[in-house]
Parts: sequence; C-alpha cells; structure tokens
Amino acid sequence: MPGFPTARMQVVLRQAYHPFWNAPGCDTYSSMHGNLIVDCPASRVREGAIELDFRDATSDFAARIFPTTTWKSWLLATATMMLLWFAIGMRVAAAPEVVVPK
Repeated sequence: MPGFPTARMQVVLRQAYHPFWNAPGCDTYSSMHGNLIVDCPASRVREGAIELDFRDATSDFAARIFPTTTWKSWLLATATMMLLWFAIGMRVAAAPEVVVPK
C-alpha cells in the first residue's frame, strides 16, 4: 500500500545485473534470470526521478583516456583504410589480363 512507510516499488530492467549498479535510496540486486532489479521505497519514487548509475573505476579510467575525439579519429582512419582497400580492389579488377605466350 502506497501510504505505508514499508511500501516498495520494484522494477526489473532488461539490463544484466552487476554489483557496480547503484541507485541512491534504493537497493539493486539480481533477478533469477540475471536481470537488474531496482527496489525503492514508495516514498523515494514519489520524490521524483531515480538516477541509476554504474560506477566502475576501469570504465571511468577508459572514459578519461579515450574521449569521443579519439573515437572520431579512429573511425576516420578506419573509413580511409576501407576506401583505399576498395579502390585498390577496383583497380586490380579493372586491370587488363596479361597473356603470356608459351
């Protein structure tokens, strides 16, 4: 019942559970199928949006080292290499066949 202080709301997400998931004022745990469950007091739900956060030192470190500009550069380099590979393939395919007399 929403009026009682023990009333809770549980939401099962289509997200794999990991112990680094955190929602302030709520509990997070795994369902039987490994999905993330966010379990909050009804009073917390009435306060407003609940922010779900994933805190992992390795992920934070990688995010600082590889900002989006690095990914843009990597994608540009990959696209350039693919275009060169395609152009070389087209040039080889268009080259005249050389017949060597016997």
